Amino acid sequence: MNAFPGFSQHQARSILAHVPRSTMVLANVHDPIWLHALRGLDTELLTVSIYEGKAGRRAYELEGKVSIRRESLGFAQFSAVYKSIRVPKLCKLPIGFIQIEDQFGNVGDWTVTEDEDTFWLTKNHGTALLPHNGYVQLIRNLDGRISLRPSTGI
Repeated sequence: MNAFPGFSQHQARSILAHVPRSTMVLANVHDPIWLHALRGLDTELLTVSIYEGKAGRRAYELEGKVSIRRESLGFAQFSAVYKSIRVPKLCKLPIGFIQIEDQFGNVGDWTVTEDEDTFWLTKNHGTALLPHNGYVQLIRNLDGRISLRPSTGI
């Protein structure tokens, strides 16, 4: 049984593996105690109220906010030959010096250069511990930090 027609099992696994997500509790009554407790768990509370008029018309009210904590900038490929990560320009990276957190939690200095349709991310010191032609995902956190994580091959 497929809950999402049009998505293959492979596509669903890929979405779960690569799309950044967070947790939200949906409730029908706003509770300040829950709100306070959930904030400590880095979880958001959204309250939904449904109103129905005499004519049967419905109105929905949402209380709370949903914030984007992380966004995927896209996928890129590492070239050991050029000691760089090739990134499509759709990722909208700044040209010049940036810092990137690697898969081990270490922050390194990188330089972003560009050609016609590609950004090139080159680590300024040391070697990126990535396999040649391996794929990575670039993620920007809410505070603007950029991190990379190697693709799991799903």
